[in-house]
Amino acid sequence: MMTQELMSESEMIKAAETTVFTSTQKAKLTVKTDALKKALSEVAGSVDAKSAIPILTGVFMLATKSSIVLKGSNSNFYAEASITDTEQFMLEEGFTAGIVLPGKQFNEIVNKVSGKIITFIFDGLKVEIKSKGSKFQLTGQHHDQYPAFPAVSEQNTFEMPSAALLHMYQKTVYCASKAQDQPVLTGVNHEVRDQMFRTIATDRHRLSRLVYEMKVETGDFSHTVPASTLVEVMRRLKNTTMVKVSFDEAHVVYEMDNVTLYARVLEGKYPVTDKLVPPGFKSSAQIPSRDLKAIFKRTSLYNDASTNGCVVVLVFRPKENQLRVLTNSDLGKFQEDVSTLKGDGDPVVMTCNSKYMVQLLGTIPDHETVQFCMNDPQAPFVLHQNGVPDANVDLIVPVRQSVPDAEIKDFNPAPTEEDPFEERGSAYAAQSEEVA
Repeated sequence: MMTQELMSESEMIKAAETTVFTSTQKAKLTVKTDALKKALSEVAGSVDAKSAIPILTGVFMLATKSSIVLKGSNSNFYAEASITDTEQFMLEEGFTAGIVLPGKQFNEIVNKVSGKIITFIFDGLKVEIKSKGSKFQLTGQHHDQYPAFPAVSEQNTFEMPSAALLHMYQKTVYCASKAQDQPVLTGVNHEVRDQMFRTIATDRHRLSRLVYEMKVETGDFSHTVPASTLVEVMRRLKNTTMVKVSFDEAHVVYEMDNVTLYARVLEGKYPVTDKLVPPGFKSSAQIPSRDLKAIFKRTSLYNDASTNGCVVVLVFRPKENQLRVLTNSDLGKFQEDVSTLKGDGDPVVMTCNSKYMVQLLGTIPDHETVQFCMNDPQAPFVLHQNGVPDANVDLIVPVRQSVPDAEIKDFNPAPTEEDPFEERGSAYAAQSEEVA
């Protein structure tokens, strides 16, 4: 259960209108510019410059003798960063100094000054900012007006390497739905079941699922985090080694070094997706990721402007190691043959939206090999990256349309390309030697 709830937007606006905040504080804060830049970068992106709540357009700053705490929020996502190394700052002429400064101006001042240190002189709700030869003055708001961040009970908490969680998010977040008709699908489901942590995302047209085995005992749970929140989380996971994640029924908290991120979880029960994955497959074929990416880049020439994709037909003859890729749109036709590395099962024809395939392939390194696992043309097919657990799934639902027969006539994969100008160049070189 939440031990503290955020006020709603209407409640915050009403409270601001009926409460008068004044300050008589006087203090001087000196901080190293690089340390402040780093901390500010963690929260500035969370500030909503267009928020209907004036206080949320600013950056919260509270300095004490032992730390500087910065906060930014857009009412759905909250970020907090701290500077705790007292070699990086010192507070003089006061025991605390707090204010909410205009977010845009504060961020630009800190990032544009050329001095190695920045000095803040607090006089009530006015602040003078000095660095090298520059001097700025800003008027802020009382830090007590800033909404309290949620206190999340650690009923569902775990720690894991940041790189592992980043990989799980990179492999799933692109599959979250953009449509709002079923809000829970606009996020990535986080599920722990029998010590197996799974991230799952689907927009009904494709599905991605990643699995990570927990190293310590954790209770079962299921919560869904908005994809927009995970984009912010991913940016910060790149700069840390371990992350602690805590859930309750309303919020999720990520704790990484001196950065803490708070966000709301989506309401509603995430649909059961296990039944979408076929238990077995009749046909399979392997192809280098690099080759497949190159082919789909060429099919993008026929993308529909409104959907940024086109229907691609894939004709597989697994035992013959043959694949033919086709498109047919109002713009024209495309065909390319490619030899697969290894295949098994009957010939099969699959269809897909090129946009979905391009996004999926973007999560697979060029040097890897992918395996198509297929049944019939109307059933979902799976792309499996070699060397990863079978429980990890990338699934695409075929486009429903008539398909050609699984026959490939005049199979003609691209041969090794010869340079038609090479012979001419050699002849010119020989002539030059004779003249010399």
